[in-house]
Amino acid sequence: MKDIRRFGGLFLLAALAAQGIPLDGQLSISTHPGLDEARDLLMTEIAGIGSGSSRLRLLFWLALYAGSISLLVLRLPQSMLMVLRANLLLIFLVMLVPLSVLWTDNPRIVATNSAHSIGVLAIAVLAVISYRDRPSVIVRDLSYVLGANVLLHLAAVVLLPEYSINWEGRWRGFWNHPNNLGRIAFCALAMNAGYLAVTRKRRTWIHLGLISFCVIALIGTQSKTSAVCSILAGLGPMFLVWIYRNYGPRGAWQMVLWASLLATVLTLPVIFYAQEILESITGAIGRDASFTGRTDIWSAAIAAISEKPITGWSFDSHLEIISRTLFRFNTYHNGYLDIMVSGGIGAIVLFVGLMLQFFRRLKGAAPEFVILFLPITVAILVHNVFEAGLLTGRGTIWIMLIVIVLLQTTAAAPDRSLRHRISPHGATRGTSFR
Repeated sequence: MKDIRRFGGLFLLAALAAQGIPLDGQLSISTHPGLDEARDLLMTEIAGIGSGSSRLRLLFWLALYAGSISLLVLRLPQSMLMVLRANLLLIFLVMLVPLSVLWTDNPRIVATNSAHSIGVLAIAVLAVISYRDRPSVIVRDLSYVLGANVLLHLAAVVLLPEYSINWEGRWRGFWNHPNNLGRIAFCALAMNAGYLAVTRKRRTWIHLGLISFCVIALIGTQSKTSAVCSILAGLGPMFLVWIYRNYGPRGAWQMVLWASLLATVLTLPVIFYAQEILESITGAIGRDASFTGRTDIWSAAIAAISEKPITGWSFDSHLEIISRTLFRFNTYHNGYLDIMVSGGIGAIVLFVGLMLQFFRRLKGAAPEFVILFLPITVAILVHNVFEAGLLTGRGTIWIMLIVIVLLQTTAAAPDRSLRHRISPHGATRGTSFR
């Protein structure tokens, strides 16, 4: 059992280390296709999902899924059931993906997406069992793995600029889009900042160096959504440390309550001047009030939801919608609208219930867990206002979110790997809180 816990987390680390890496060795030069050409290319790409066009990548993920499921079923059945029983809403949400095969026009694509969704869930469950009661250790490991992944993509920018810089001059690394590199840089920065906030180790310079490379990557991608979320996730742990140090756990939650109340009160006058405020804010950060055309895409999502509000269009990567309409994107640039288009009202209800359950449980969590994971969770929720990262199978954002949600059920006790404790009055010993 102890041996399994030692290497069970390797499946998660391997899954994140491979994000965006061309395991098949195929690279493409970025071009600026016309609207019709872009739509045809997208349909071809989606239709090829699971067809074996990249057999090495397919075998890699199948090996991770099969290994994780085998260990859980054969060696850790009781621990697996404990974690799953505590997260039924997440299970129901993930099972919507295979269930949608009943009403889809593209069963093969739905089946492939189902395999990824269930396989990634198995990897996450095995990881949280392996890192049980050690949230700082999984953050440390993730900070190294995600940071190394960012470095690989930055190396591609330097060594292979014709492949890793798109036609707009934005860095994308080995990814097919700069926003994908922005996402993993955001997650890497969050993990490194969180780890520095709760520990004082001799390798502090490594984490500071990785944070610096993440900032460079974010600048190169020009992804404003990931940049804003990186600020939230990067500064959040230090802010929470300051609250716990000065007010203790009870005072921290009182401040959160008052902050929520203040935000609600301030929102009321904003409603009456929403357009003026929106134009001022977007102008200050160099964007237009349509968020680079996103509002038109969101309108298309609402129209699609209104056609099939109960079941949704199925989790077929929106191929049916793309083939029937002039829609030419594989996401709606909003995670909440995206899962409603695919899974109907039930999908968003389950997700909202899952997050409400998470925040309710968070009140009784150990302080270090709150400091490590609350900022990045909030940042992920903000990120999904402008990008789609929910129920995306093996997507970076989705993997991070479900690991955090599952880890909460196994990390209620103080982290034994940290040599500190927080007294009821906020005094601390032996850590950077002091």
